[in-house]
Amino acid sequence: MPQPPSTTCLCTLVRKSDRVLNRIYDDALRPANIATTQFALLRNIQRQPSPPALTELAEIMRMDRTTLSRNLHPLERDGLITITAGPDRRTKSVSLTPDGSAKVAEALPFWQSAQETVATALGPTNRTAIEHQLQSMLATLDLLPKTNPRKDPDYGLRTTNYAQ
Repeated sequence: MPQPPSTTCLCTLVRKSDRVLNRIYDDALRPANIATTQFALLRNIQRQPSPPALTELAEIMRMDRTTLSRNLHPLERDGLITITAGPDRRTKSVSLTPDGSAKVAEALPFWQSAQETVATALGPTNRTAIEHQLQSMLATLDLLPKTNPRKDPDYGLRTTNYAQ
């Protein structure tokens, strides 16, 4: 595969890595008929001690609510999750259905296979270092102020240097 000029843009490097990883995990999960994004949502819902509010799940997944809702819709349509009214009418909670739990159980061995493929390719030292660096990056970048596109009149109008 031809190698493009290297970049120092962290966003570009992480996005390229994300696409490669998604391809590996999507290929592995294909026999379970589920995409990586869907599996990640189901697993994160499953890990919560009680059904999370959509806002809470969006924060856990580092997604905006609109994107989360768009990604949850097929899971709800397929009967893998239910979305119910929360304690007040302004909130909604999401939980796995029995079919959703079964889908996670079905897909888990395929996900584990993808994990092993990536871990083997990286080697134990690199895998551990990358995991720690990504955890550190998330923790650090989560502290930065958030930009709300609805409240920022210049959002989307900024110039970006794509020459990186």
